[in-house]
Amino acid sequence: SVFLPWVVLGSLCLTLAFDICILFCVLHLPAASSRKEALTTCSPHPITSSMACGS
Repeated sequence: SVFLPWVVLGSLCLTLAFDICILFCVLHLPAASSRKEALTTCSPHPITSSMACGS
């Protein structure tokens, strides 16, 4: 369909925007241990998103 590329591109852009916002918030956490824990918890999401969009 004609709309399928726009749906995929739109969802990819939204996911990327949210991931950037999350990364920005995590990097502004006051404690280094909190940043490390948050990055450990949140890092699989962009990895799986990129794998899903790449397939």
